Amino acid sequence: MGNALRIYVGEVRGGEHIDRCYGPLYPAMALLSASAELVALADSRYTDAVKLRKTAAELGLPLRRTATYAASEFGNRKDLRAGLHEHAECVETAIAQAADALLVDRDGAAKKLGGLAAAIANNVAADQFMHILPASELPADAVIEPDRLDGRRLAKACFWSASAVSAVSVLLGRFGISATILIPTAFLAWPIGAYLLLCRSYGLSEATRLTRSIRSFLPSGPPQPPA
Repeated sequence: MGNALRIYVGEVRGGEHIDRCYGPLYPAMALLSASAELVALADSRYTDAVKLRKTAAELGLPLRRTATYAASEFGNRKDLRAGLHEHAECVETAIAQAADALLVDRDGAAKKLGGLAAAIANNVAADQFMHILPASELPADAVIEPDRLDGRRLAKACFWSASAVSAVSVLLGRFGISATILIPTAFLAWPIGAYLLLCRSYGLSEATRLTRSIRSFLPSGPPQPPA
């Protein structure tokens, strides 16, 4: 009973028992707490600022997921999805810029991060997914380069697909299925799984664009021997 309770509490702290749109709540509150702790230190160190910066970075993925989930709940329309993701990226950029200022002014930057974290938690809790931060706190544009953003999405999809394919292959191997069948099947299933994950998160057209961007870097055929 005690172990089950600990597991349940851990899941609640991880946001597993709240609606998926409210994923940024716990990371935002953790950032608020960490910012207050740094401000309260009489003599903060560089390592304290580094820890706070890492806590701030942990908000990025929940913000992007919230944009995806909110768009999905409203039919995943292209214009709504694009607007939600653009806003989430601007919020992430505002957090990153405030965290960068820790190198110059730890106390001031920590207070700024705490204020942003409090605003994010309040607005997400109030279902303000298109106004997670007020316009006055946002940069003009998200500064995440398109290539970097595409790479992040592709890396995430490839990682989870490879993990799932590996787990299934190990399971099937225990049932006596030959490796000569499992290995080529796994190589075929991995890109399909990544594509399906991209479709689920970003829609069919965006998933197709992302996978085409991978093929553009691959050679069109086998290397030719020198003349």
